[in-house]
Amino acid sequence: MKALNLIFVVALLAVLAGCSTTKLQYDTRPGVNFYDIKSYSWLQKDESYPTNAKDALTQGSLWDKRIQKSVNIELITIGLQLTKEEPDVLVTYYTSVEDKTLMSEYPSFRRRYRGYGADVSVAQFKEGTIIVDILDRETKEILWRGIAQTRVDEDLEPKEVEKDLAKAVKKMFSKFHSSLNT
Repeated sequence: MKALNLIFVVALLAVLAGCSTTKLQYDTRPGVNFYDIKSYSWLQKDESYPTNAKDALTQGSLWDKRIQKSVNIELITIGLQLTKEEPDVLVTYYTSVEDKTLMSEYPSFRRRYRGYGADVSVAQFKEGTIIVDILDRETKEILWRGIAQTRVDEDLEPKEVEKDLAKAVKKMFSKFHSSLNT
């Protein structure tokens, strides 16, 4: 069961990194001067153990470390310093994997009926989401949010996923760089 959970999380993160199919969004709280932000720390999450399979797919210390490593690299590259003493902002993230259905309709010629009709195809897939929030240290209000969503590839190896995760986080934080220039 643990191996199956790891496969789903690995797939979630791997597909998120596929830059061509990853949908990225970001939002910024108006009036925030990001140039004043010099340091950050990770928001301490509840350490409870997942109570069901759905939660187990997206929680776990292996992926916590990998995600935090990728985000740390990008924040340090931007010029922020990781600290536990009086950080300017807090950083946290959320992940999810959801079952999705895609229905497509396309025209087709039907000889039997001597005319045109429509064929419908239905595809089942999993969609993974990772959200990274940068929060005000005191109020916990969101200052910046980055979101990446994509289809999940369940066939990737953990090393491939980690490399792809780093690419996805880098792409996500390119949106943070945009916030600095507004």
